[in-house]
Amino acid sequence: MSQPVSTSVTLKVPYYDVDLMQIVWHGNYLKYFEVARQALFKKCGVDMQHYTEDTRYVFPVVRS
Repeated sequence: MSQPVSTSVTLKVPYYDVDLMQIVWHGNYLKYFEVARQALFKKCGVDMQHYTEDTRYVFPVVRS
């Protein structure tokens, strides 16, 4: 059985993504999740754009 793969991403949250209390608005969470998802694919050696172009397969997010 293979080991689970994990990664981390450090981002600077821009001012326009927060509310007056300096808290990220929940509608932006998916944007940050996608950044992390792309980092995970990259760590696994998968370039999503080339993979999709070569295989015509996509990895849609269907539930969050």
